[in-house]
Amino acid sequence: MEGLGALNEDDEEETCLCFSREASVWTFLCTVPDDLQPERNYLERELLPQLDRICQAGGARFKPVNLRWNRGEAENWSPHHPHRKLVSSQQLKISLDYISCCSVFMCLLGQRYGAFRPESSAPLPASIDSLDGLSEVEKNLYVASKHGYPWVLEGRNQTCSLTELEVTQAASLKDSSGCFFYFRDYSYDDGASDAENERLLSVMSRQTAFEEQRVRELKTKIINKCLPVRFFRSLQELGEQVIEDWRTIIKQFCSLDTVNTSVGLQHSPPHAHHQAFAQHCCRSFVPWLQSGRVSDSLDAFALSATTDAQTQDNVLPRGTDKAENTSSGQQLTEEPAQKSILLLCGSRGCGKSSMVASWLRDFCRKSSGILVVPYFVGASPASADVRIFLSHCTSALRCASYGSVPRHSVLNFILKKSIVRREAVQAFAAAAGLRPCVLVLDGLDELEGTLGLSTQEVKKLQWLPDPLPPRCKLIFTSSSADLSCKYLSSRTDVHVLHCPSPADPAVRGAIVRKHLALPCRHILGAQLEGLLAKNLSFLPVFLSAVGGELRTCGALQDEEQKLEEYLGVWSVQELWALVIERWVQDYSWGCESTTRRGRKRAAAPARDAQAGPRGWVWAVLCLLRLARCGLREEELLSLLHTLGYRGARKVLPLDWALFRSASWHWIQEGPSGLLSLTHQSLHQAVDLQLLGAEPAGQESGCCDGSRKAFHRALAQFFQQLHGAPCRRVFLEVPWHLERAESWEELRAFLCDPGIVDILSRSSAQFLQLRADLVRYWGLLAGRGCDPFLSLLNLCGLKHASEERKSTATFIVDKPLPETWVQARLMAFSADILNDLGKTPESEFLLLEAESRLVEADLKDRKSMGVLLRVEQRLAELYSTMGQLERAEMYCHKALSTAETCLSHHPDSSDHIERKVLILMLCHLLAGRGSPDVSVILSEISALSHASTHPSRVATVKLLQGMHRLAQGDPSEAQACYQEALSIRHRWYGPEHPQVAEAEEHLADLLCQAREMGTGKRHVVELYQHVIKVKEEQRVSALSPHLAQPLGCSLALTLCQLDRKLLLTSSDRQERREAIRLLQRARDLQLSLLG
Repeated sequence: MEGLGALNEDDEEETCLCFSREASVWTFLCTVPDDLQPERNYLERELLPQLDRICQAGGARFKPVNLRWNRGEAENWSPHHPHRKLVSSQQLKISLDYISCCSVFMCLLGQRYGAFRPESSAPLPASIDSLDGLSEVEKNLYVASKHGYPWVLEGRNQTCSLTELEVTQAASLKDSSGCFFYFRDYSYDDGASDAENERLLSVMSRQTAFEEQRVRELKTKIINKCLPVRFFRSLQELGEQVIEDWRTIIKQFCSLDTVNTSVGLQHSPPHAHHQAFAQHCCRSFVPWLQSGRVSDSLDAFALSATTDAQTQDNVLPRGTDKAENTSSGQQLTEEPAQKSILLLCGSRGCGKSSMVASWLRDFCRKSSGILVVPYFVGASPASADVRIFLSHCTSALRCASYGSVPRHSVLNFILKKSIVRREAVQAFAAAAGLRPCVLVLDGLDELEGTLGLSTQEVKKLQWLPDPLPPRCKLIFTSSSADLSCKYLSSRTDVHVLHCPSPADPAVRGAIVRKHLALPCRHILGAQLEGLLAKNLSFLPVFLSAVGGELRTCGALQDEEQKLEEYLGVWSVQELWALVIERWVQDYSWGCESTTRRGRKRAAAPARDAQAGPRGWVWAVLCLLRLARCGLREEELLSLLHTLGYRGARKVLPLDWALFRSASWHWIQEGPSGLLSLTHQSLHQAVDLQLLGAEPAGQESGCCDGSRKAFHRALAQFFQQLHGAPCRRVFLEVPWHLERAESWEELRAFLCDPGIVDILSRSSAQFLQLRADLVRYWGLLAGRGCDPFLSLLNLCGLKHASEERKSTATFIVDKPLPETWVQARLMAFSADILNDLGKTPESEFLLLEAESRLVEADLKDRKSMGVLLRVEQRLAELYSTMGQLERAEMYCHKALSTAETCLSHHPDSSDHIERKVLILMLCHLLAGRGSPDVSVILSEISALSHASTHPSRVATVKLLQGMHRLAQGDPSEAQACYQEALSIRHRWYGPEHPQVAEAEEHLADLLCQAREMGTGKRHVVELYQHVIKVKEEQRVSALSPHLAQPLGCSLALTLCQLDRKLLLTSSDRQERREAIRLLQRARDLQLSLLG
C-alpha cells in the first residue's frame, strides 16, 4: 500500500510523557512583513523543526502561530468568495486574539517598521459607519477596536504599525514572562561579505526618517521594560540564541519525564486527554449558589468511599427503596452516602460536564488520599467505546494497588470478544474493590455500542456490575432523556441528583460575558436583557454559543440582526444550525469540482437550499465529526486540498485562524494535537445536517455532504499519509472503509502484506487493532469472503478447497522472500483465525510456519524469535484443545528454542517467554503428577519474575499446592490453594476460569478429608460455582474443538461432586440431585465422545 514504507513502526503509545502544565506550547511568531526575509526563512525551515523536537522531548507539542509571513501567497487570494476582501481587514484583530491565548511571543525586529498610518494623518474618530474608502491599516484598526481592543485607536496608537500594536498586546497588556525579542545588529562588520553589506545599505536606504525613529523608539521601549532581548548578526548566531532560550521555555512550561507504559494512570496519554478536557470545561464554568450545593453533595458522596463496608450495610441494607426525586439544587436525600452510584442528570447543555470538572479539580486538591479516576466521554472521539472505559479504570485501579502493571495485560483481557459481557465486567468490579475509590464517568448517555455489545445493551448498562464493591463509588452524568438514565434510575443502589440550572440573571450574564472572552468587549444592556428573557437562556450551552457569536459575528455581518435570529430559535439544535450557517457564509467558499468526464464546473455555493451547507468550513465540521480519533490542523488543511480547495481557493493560515477564532470553544485540541468537536449538541447538529444533506438514490461527492463520501475521503487520505504512526493509520482506514461500505477496499486493506506485516511485529502494541481486525473479518465473512482462504493467499499458501472460494481474488503485490517474515505472517493470521473460532485452520497455519522455520534451520535472532512464538502458540492452542501431551511436547520445544536463542543472543528478550513457558510446562506436569515438578518449582523460585505480576504469583502458589499434595502434605497444599484463590479472586473477579480452577483444586483437597462436618456445605458450594463457570465457558467457546475439552472437564467435575458428596449423603433430596448430576455428566460424555 502506498505510504506504508514511511510509516513509523513504533506505537505512538509505547513511550508515554507526563504533562506537567501545558500539553501544547502555543507560540506567536511576530515580524515585519518584507523584512528579515533570510532570517524568517531560516527560522521557518531550520529552527522551527528543532523547536518541535525539543518540545516533544519535554512532553509537549510545539504550536507556532504564523499569520503574516505568507503575504505573497495572500496577494493571490481569489475574489470568488463575497467576504474574501474583508478577511485582510481582520488580520490585526485575529493576531491580538491569538497573542492573548499564546504562551510564548517570539519577535524578530530589523530596520523596517511595518504598515502604519502616516504621522500627518488626521485623527480617526472612535467609530465609523462604513469601512469603504479607508486604507488597509485603518480597516484593521477599526475592526480590532470594535471587537474588544478599543485601545488601538487611542492617541499615538493610531499611527503605530500593526507590528508595534502586536508587541504592545504581548508585552504590556498581558503577562510578559513568555516574551522573547531578537534584534538584528546592523553595526558595521569587517568580516561581512560585500553582498551582505549591500543588503544592509539597501534596507536602510528605504527607511523614512519617521520609520527609523519609530523603530528606534519601539526597541528602546522593549529594552526599558527589561524584557529579554538578544542581538544577532548572523543566522547561526540567531539559531543558537533561539535554541538556548527555548530550553528555558521548556523548563518553564513542561517537565521532561519520560516514563514506561507500565506506570500508573497519571502518566498515560489517555489521562492527559481527560485532564485537558476537564481543564477546558473548568475554564468555561461560572459557579453559583446551587452549584456549590451540588459540589457539597458530591463531596459527601465521594468521601463515603472510605466508610467501612459493614457499617454501610448496617445503616442502609441493600434493597431499601427510598424516594430519590430531588429538585434543582437540593441537597441529597437522607443518607445518600449509602448508595453506590450517584447520577447527576439534566437536560443536554445544562452544564453537567463543567460542574463535574470543577468539582473534580477542587476535590482532588483537598482530598488527595482518595483515588479518583475521571473519564470524560467527550475527551476524544474514541472515548465513547465502553471497552476503553473498562480498560482505563481497571488499569488505573490495578496500578494504584499493585504498582507497575503492563497496560497491554489489561487491554488484552478487556478487548477479547468472548469475555466483554462477563469476565471483563468481573475484572472491573474486582479492581474497584481493591481499595476505596471514586470513578467519574461524564457522558454516560454518549457511550456507543462496542465489540460484543449493541448500543441498546450499552444503554441498558449490561456492562455495569450489580452490585458494586462497597468502597467503590461511581459518579455518572447523563441526559435525563436518555435510555441509560432511565435504566440506571431503576437500580436501588443509585441516587439521582438533578443538575440545577442557573436561575440568577447575574450568573447567566456572567456566563455570556465569560464567552465573550475579550478584555474590553461588553454586551449592551438591552442585548443581555433580551437574551436572558429566553427560556433557553437557562441552558449554559445556549448562553455559551450566543456569547461566542457576539464576540465574532459583527465583523462581517450585522450583529443586531444576527442576535435577533439567534433569539428566535426554539431549541439548541436550531441555534447550532444558524451558527453553522453563519460560519459557512462568513468564512467559507466552495471548491471547484469536476464532472465524470473531467470537465470543471462552477464552484459550489457556500450553502444550497436542498443539499444543505457546503464549503470548506462545513467540510471541516464533517471531517472532525466522522474521524475516529480526531484530526490535526495540518491534516485538515491537507484534506481540504485533496477535496479541491487548492490554487486560488486554497485555505490559507489567516483563513483558518479566522474560523478558529469563532469556533475556538467548540473545536478542542487535545494533548496529541488532534482536533475534535467538544459538545454533544454540536455533534447532533452536524449529524442532522449531514444526514439531511445526502440526496436519496443519488451519487454525491464530498461537496454534496455525503457521509459515505467523507468516509471514503478520510480512508484514502490515511492510506496515502506518509510519516504517520502506523497505529493511527490502522485505526482509521478500515473503520472508514466499513462505514463507507467499501467492502472490496476493506478486504484489500486487510490482505495487504505490508499492513499485516507491521501488525504482526508486536501484537502486544496492537491489541485493540487486533480486536477490530477480528470484527472486520467477521463482517467480510458475512458477505461471502472466507477469512481462511484470504489469509492463506496472503501468506503465499494454497489450499485444497481454494477452488470453492468466491470469484473475488486476492493478489499479493510484493513477494516476501525471507522465511521468518512469512512465518510471522502465518502466526499472526493464525491468531486472527483462532479469535474467529477457526481452530483447525489456526493449527494448520502454525504447523506450516513451524515446518518452514525448522526446515530453513536459521539461527539469527529474528528467525528464532518467530519460531519461539510459533511453538509457544501451539503449546497454548493444544492446551485449550485438551491435547495435553502435544501441549507438553511443544512446551519442551519452545523451551529448547529459547535456550538456543539465549545462547546465541544473550541480550535478547526471550527470557520473558521462557519464564511463561516454564509456568505452563509445570502446570501440565503437575496435572499428571510428574516427579519433575519439584525441579521446575525450584527453578521458578529462583526466577525474579515470581513477584512481579499477581496472576503469575497465584499460578506459582497453585503449582506449589499441587506439588505439596503429591508429596503428602495436605495442610500446606490447602494454604497454597487458598492463597492462589484469594489472589486470583482479587485480580480477575469471581467468574474467571482461573478462579474456578483454584476453587476446584481446593474442593478436591477438602473432599479427601475423612470428616468434613460443617465444611461439606462449603465444598458443595465450591463445586457448584466451578460447574457454573465451566458451563458458561463451554457455551461461549468459539469453536467445537474448544468446547469439547471444556465439556469433558465439566462432566468430570459433575461426577466428582456427585460421587464424593451427594451419593454418599443420607439426605434424600441430595441423593436425587446426585442422580440428576450423574445423568447430566453421562449425557455430556455421550454427546462429546460418542
